[in-house]
Amino acid sequence: GHSIGQVHCGAFFERLYNFQGLNITDPSMDPEFAAMLKVQCPPTKPFGFMALDATNGTFDSAYYLDLLTNKGLLESDVALLSDPLGVEYAIRAVQDPMAFLNEFGWAMIKMGAIPALEPYGWRRHCAFVEPKY
Repeated sequence: GHSIGQVHCGAFFERLYNFQGLNITDPSMDPEFAAMLKVQCPPTKPFGFMALDATNGTFDSAYYLDLLTNKGLLESDVALLSDPLGVEYAIRAVQDPMAFLNEFGWAMIKMGAIPALEPYGWRRHCAFVEPKY
């Protein structure tokens, strides 16, 4: 789902500037990618924006290629590669982008069929729970 869009720089500052509280960059991050991020997202600009993948604005499987080449932004995304099934899925998505798009489409259809549970229901803004009247 992070194939398109942007994120505040502050969402990955810990990986960039203070990995595990050690004042270092996450060693699993590609060094050239990290250097570019530090220019785009200096510590003084936590509310700056960065594209979630290399082809921001295009829904495709480039997100998975970014992960496999150590260019993932968010720790939660990089965690996908800590599971052998996640690695297998990422490789398949890169090798067969059309299969990825097809699988993603079916997943969205399935998710759309999940009924909303009370008391939350639908949200106008994903970050806020609508008050129940």
